Amino acid sequence: MSEMLIKEIRFRNSEDLTCRILPPDVVNAEGMLSREERSLLYLLARDHYRGDGVLIDGGSFLGSSTVSLAHGIRDNTHSQNDMSVFRCKPIQAFEIGFLPRLKNGKEKFKEWGAFKYRFGDSFIPRLEQNIENYSDLIDLHVGDLVDFKCPATPIEICFIDVGKSVQLDDYVNKNFLANLIPGKSILVNQDFYFDRLPWIKVMMGYLKDYFEWIGQVRTSVVYKNTKKIPQEVLSYNPFRDGTLDECIAYHDSHVFPDDQSPITLSRLALSRALLIALKSTKELALADLKDFERIHANVLSDRKHGDDARMRYERTVRQISSGMILKQWGYYPSLEFQPAL
Repeated sequence: MSEMLIKEIRFRNSEDLTCRILPPDVVNAEGMLSREERSLLYLLARDHYRGDGVLIDGGSFLGSSTVSLAHGIRDNTHSQNDMSVFRCKPIQAFEIGFLPRLKNGKEKFKEWGAFKYRFGDSFIPRLEQNIENYSDLIDLHVGDLVDFKCPATPIEICFIDVGKSVQLDDYVNKNFLANLIPGKSILVNQDFYFDRLPWIKVMMGYLKDYFEWIGQVRTSVVYKNTKKIPQEVLSYNPFRDGTLDECIAYHDSHVFPDDQSPITLSRLALSRALLIALKSTKELALADLKDFERIHANVLSDRKHGDDARMRYERTVRQISSGMILKQWGYYPSLEFQPAL
């Protein structure tokens, strides 16, 4: 990875990634990814990728990450290797293809660009339409990720936006991280700097000896794999099998070279409380949040981000207090969450 790109990633509050002139297809692709994250994926595929392995797009949704990677490859002048040796296309994209309908039976709609989506429906036709101009570069795998048998193909760039459950995160670790190329592969986990999904922070704390932290882009963390991860290491899942104290130690063990923003620190604190609720008792988790409003008062009162921060804090307290978080997590997908035909 170039020193210039590393600098842009680490100084995430600069305008470098935000103001990059990107191909219109990358900017306008439907999906949830921020402009900065699209820029990151495009630049990784254009400037870092050398064809020594495949690119994983774990959680394509409507294709914003897929298009960013594919257009980057198309503009890449450095890749020399013949991808036919891997017997697949350079981008391996994975998507289950629907967002679950509400349990109460009510219809829910959301719009991304010109696409109005009804929860429970399959959005695969829209995804296929959005990426059809790059079909020569993409193998799209549709279905529950844990049902796929992953070949031992080297992975050069690994974008993960699919670790929404312990089971899915475990699959990613055993099948994708096992095939990273030491000294070369880049891992981008889109849900790391997020107030939920604590197992991601726990697992990456457990694996910290195998990665170099490169930086943060919005909620994404960027790592470089530094050495091969043994299968016996990946066979152990500390979130599932470890003690509460072990999980907290891994969750809190991340050392970042630059100062983290107050917003990031507040979200990591909420993730920690959810970890405690899932591994222990709601009383202990709520006690961990006792001083949250005092410690993170500057975030909660921030004119731009305060409302969102308070919503996340109150949601965490509410879901821990009611026990809803225990019902909400732990399986994926539920049989009742099947796409409408």
